[in-house]
Amino acid sequence: PEYVALSYTWRASRPEDEVLHEITFSDRYRKKITRNLLLAMRMLRHLGHLTVWIDQLSINQEDLGERGEQVRSMAQIYSRASKVVIYLGEENETSLAALKCLPEALRFIQQCREAEAEGRDPKLIPGLRLGRDALEAWMGIYDYPWFKRVWVVQETLLAKQ
Repeated sequence: PEYVALSYTWRASRPEDEVLHEITFSDRYRKKITRNLLLAMRMLRHLGHLTVWIDQLSINQEDLGERGEQVRSMAQIYSRASKVVIYLGEENETSLAALKCLPEALRFIQQCREAEAEGRDPKLIPGLRLGRDALEAWMGIYDYPWFKRVWVVQETLLAKQ
């Protein structure tokens, strides 16, 4: 069956957000999850009806044998997913400032791709001009906990989309 895999961090940026939240599935199954996963699941709802693989829910964290087996299968899990959705964390001033300059950055990337496809040197395209605030916002994004996880390399490189 087709599924989406979630790439996120268990821990939130702030220690006070580490409180566990209880969720219920099918009126029978209860599970405690981190606040960051709760927020990620709320974000996933906006993508429509999906089957999602989430480590915190799909792996019995108390069973060390199962956990070890699942960790060994991570490459397979992420490479077989139809797409990998990345959840960086809650929206804030930094993320909003970074997203504001995203359309300009994407246009620049598109221009480089078109130049390459036409046999022109993409290095000759006038560079992307971002203001100091935009650059600081993007640097702030790279301070998010997600970028500090080693697993993200595997999760993103193996993603089909």
